[in-house]
Amino acid sequence: MKSILCYGDSNTWGFDPNQYNPNTEAFAHCSRDVRWTGRLQRLLGGDYYVIEAGLREAEEIA
Repeated sequence: MKSILCYGDSNTWGFDPNQYNPNTEAFAHCSRDVRWTGRLQRLLGGDYYVIEAGLREAEEIA
């Protein structure tokens, strides 16, 4: 099995602007099957393992 590391910002993390929690002032992320990394996993099949290493707000930290 081959592994693919997807390293990125909130797009890789799965940021969902429609799931804002005003109590925590935080956004939730999309489920794996909706995130692009999950779709990639499904397209590639079982011979590949897609690792998600997304960091929300990474562009603000860097």
